Amino acid sequence: MYFDGAMNKSGAGIGVVLEAPNGEQLLMSKRLCFPITNNIAEYKAYICGLESLIAVGAKKVEVFGDSMLVVSHVKGEWELKEEKLRPYLEYAKKLLFSFEELTQPVILMRSRIPCYEGLIIAHLDLEDEMKWYEDIRRYLEVREYP
Repeated sequence: MYFDGAMNKSGAGIGVVLEAPNGEQLLMSKRLCFPITNNIAEYKAYICGLESLIAVGAKKVEVFGDSMLVVSHVKGEWELKEEKLRPYLEYAKKLLFSFEELTQPVILMRSRIPCYEGLIIAHLDLEDEMKWYEDIRRYLEVREYP
């Protein structure tokens, strides 16, 4: 199971990917239409994933997420400091008893450099007039803004 939650001024949502041993995937997303923090969105994603695994009868599970907070709380490595997260943590821990085998949640790798670092920019076929992407190409090649 892969989970992620996010919140910004436009709203909040969660995404979960369940992957079977044969590679088959089930993708889920949900828009959260109530006031929420980013940490709660991460917990909601984790819980939604666990509930979905229970619904499909999974017994052996590997969990991956990008929320250091959720993963560290569930593993018992970090102390809970935000009381508003307690119900989410307690419910998540309760759900864990539904599985025979559950690897400890793992943090997905995080990149320390932008995705375009080290990217070799292909020379684009330019005609006499500038294309819409010329400013972007110039920035990526020589870090020069128009």
